[in-house]
Amino acid sequence: MSRSLVTLSSKSTLCDVAKKMSECKVSSVFLTIDGEAFTSDPNSGNQRIIGIVTQTDLVDVCVKDILASEVIADSVMSSVISIGEDAK
Repeated sequence: MSRSLVTLSSKSTLCDVAKKMSECKVSSVFLTIDGEAFTSDPNSGNQRIIGIVTQTDLVDVCVKDILASEVIADSVMSSVISIGEDAK
């Protein structure tokens, strides 16, 4: 089974990230440079994934009493490491 990745621009606010997680019923959102949908097709022209924001990242911001609407996603994102489908 294959599912589409949920993506947003790395310049989105954490409030936008939280809304997207809620709408899509996911616990993480992948970030791209311009927020376009990611595809594994290298010829598609879509941007690559540059990071991920998780529910834990959102909680960490909230417990510091920082407004999620004032925090940009790329300031709290974690880097992602990926491998190709044909990796051994």
